[in-house]
Amino acid sequence: MQVKEFERLDELSEMVNDKIHKLYEDGIFSEISKKIKDISQDIEENHSITVDFQVNVFDTSKEKNLRFLTIGISSSGNNDPYLAYGDSTPCRYLVDGDIQKVPHDFCPNCWGEWDFKLRNHKCPECGYEMGKQIKLLLDTDICPNCEKGKVSIEKTQCDDCGFVVDRNMVNWG
Repeated sequence: MQVKEFERLDELSEMVNDKIHKLYEDGIFSEISKKIKDISQDIEENHSITVDFQVNVFDTSKEKNLRFLTIGISSSGNNDPYLAYGDSTPCRYLVDGDIQKVPHDFCPNCWGEWDFKLRNHKCPECGYEMGKQIKLLLDTDICPNCEKGKVSIEKTQCDDCGFVVDRNMVNWG
């Protein structure tokens, strides 16, 4: 997805997130939360219940959905319901020479699910590969693996998790 398109959809996601938070805090979902808790107390211990709200984009040519935001009300066992998230950090990629932006667990080419691209180099759906048709664009010093430590062109090993950035799979700048 082009960066400009992504940014506009990200604005929508932030708006939806803020509104769901406000509605939850104002008690609008209290009846739903109570029902979730009642049911979660009666089902198997290893199960939990979540009611999700999502922002997705569907591409008819790819026949794929790209998830921007998942926020839901969740509970398990006797625990009180709480807001839960299932969204992923967005990343910029160079794909066949074009800059694309998608959540990190999706292929920037076909939008298929593909996490840990710097370890699993080939998209399981379209076959595009990191270091060949796709490169991760790193324009910060944040580690692309743990998102906590620091990396740089000079120091490619993360100071937090020890991950080493393969220079063939990224473009710095």
